[in-house]
Amino acid sequence: MSFGILLTGDEWPGQAWDGQTNSNQGKDAFFGIARGKYSLSKNNYVGILYSGREFAGQYNRVFGADFVHRIAKHERFHASFLHSISGDEDGRQGEPAGSSNVNLMFRHDSKLLFMIAAFEHIGKEFRMDTSYLQRPGINNAVLWGGIAFYPDPKKMPWLKMISPDFRFQYTHDLYTNLNDILFNAAMYFFTTKEGMLVFNYRYIKEYWEGQEFDLDLFVLNGGIRINKWLKIDGYYSYGERIYYAGTPPFKGKGTVGFINVEIQPNKKINQYFGFTHSDLSRQGQEIYNVNLLYSKTTYQFNKYFFLRAIIQYDSMEKRLLTDLLASFTFIPGTVIHLGYGGLYENRKWQNNQWIYQQGDMINIQRTIFAKVSYLWRF
Repeated sequence: MSFGILLTGDEWPGQAWDGQTNSNQGKDAFFGIARGKYSLSKNNYVGILYSGREFAGQYNRVFGADFVHRIAKHERFHASFLHSISGDEDGRQGEPAGSSNVNLMFRHDSKLLFMIAAFEHIGKEFRMDTSYLQRPGINNAVLWGGIAFYPDPKKMPWLKMISPDFRFQYTHDLYTNLNDILFNAAMYFFTTKEGMLVFNYRYIKEYWEGQEFDLDLFVLNGGIRINKWLKIDGYYSYGERIYYAGTPPFKGKGTVGFINVEIQPNKKINQYFGFTHSDLSRQGQEIYNVNLLYSKTTYQFNKYFFLRAIIQYDSMEKRLLTDLLASFTFIPGTVIHLGYGGLYENRKWQNNQWIYQQGDMINIQRTIFAKVSYLWRF
């Protein structure tokens, strides 16, 4: 049996607001998480969970239990239940709101076959302030499976495995009673030198702001370590996507792609380059065309001290970001960090105002920081 507790206080909700009065100024939010787990046998257990947040009369309290059972050597079943009770949400008076979250999952893993079947229900009023919950009020079902083939190593020693798989996801929105669908069919190729190549076809049906969008997308991605000091990976997709920022939102066609190159000629230096491109057009009219350039250089002088430089450029915002860091770690927990950051933009001053994305690139922001940490053992 194991048990753990995490308690913390947060001063941020009680900070002063710019130009406004915070009625809860000076008050702290308090978080508490408790977890207990009892082992039934190898890989089987039952558990309980409490998660809560309290602030100025508002509260969010979640109680739950989970269960994992290995049915056989390759099969496992997992179930969990959470129930939340929340009061005075956003300062509004009223009866406490309660709702639940239910998860069920069956998984099979073997050398030749894997399969996942899962179902999740998230109630309309479900909240868990200690988690990252993207979307309440849904029923979500997933079926995902694949088969593995192993070619004859004497005939094709470079090809380690071929694996076709599919994934089907069905999401029902409890607020609108509308359904979203995702279907993905893929073919994986695994090779020597950590090589991987994946072909995907993806169909998506999504409702957004009262519209139904049917999207087709083709995706290709992969990577390989050519030798000890050079690794390359990339991604490319072409097809239909939703332009959510449109008024109203609309469907367009475009590409998204990136290529990453990592170079490490010796133990001391590591160089990483990344290039990302994204574009979208509608009926021949370009909506956007963006390129991102990224570079990270790290030099490790010894086991204690390293320098790192990061440069990133955004072609749409015409913005350049630079970050420099010096770090000395005597032992884990005893460290010194010194850093400098600079932000540059294309601007020009005209008629007593700034004209953005025009003119010369100038430094508009600088940041210098230092952090010292000392670990004292007793």
